[in-house]
Amino acid sequence: MGGTMSLTYAAAHPGRVRNLVLLAAPADTDHGGLLSTWARSTGLDLDNLAESFGLIPAWLLQTAFTLLKPTWMLQQHAALPSVWNQPQILRGYLALTRWANDNIPVSGAVLRDWAHGIYRDNGLVRGTLRVHGAPLRLDRLDAAVCNVIAGKDHIIPPACSRALSGL
Repeated sequence: MGGTMSLTYAAAHPGRVRNLVLLAAPADTDHGGLLSTWARSTGLDLDNLAESFGLIPAWLLQTAFTLLKPTWMLQQHAALPSVWNQPQILRGYLALTRWANDNIPVSGAVLRDWAHGIYRDNGLVRGTLRVHGAPLRLDRLDAAVCNVIAGKDHIIPPACSRALSGL
């Protein structure tokens, strides 16, 4: 979420951001994989979720991300004994694991607006995303952008992020 939020800030406030680094930031959510499918599902009542929780707990968010690829963590743990004697690889594994599991609570209203504007409406691509009531225009972005895309990302597939270069 951070990359896309930074992107929207930079586009809404030209001249305030000189350089912008995006890490697996979703853009074209028509290519957003399972996360897009869930966000667009009529069975997922985000309004009710936001109202019920107020602040969406980190454990609930982590559960959702785990369910996107339930065997991923098991695969990672199964490979762990093979790197015990390789400190550099082990440090990288531990850092990635800590990062992947370091969720914070998110405001229910923010999550709802995010899911609707970015995922359900594909607002960045369609130009329908609004910031403070005004349409967000990515063509106003004047920062240098480094868009980092992970080739095998199951949360934000490459095609979802790659679309930013055309916007």
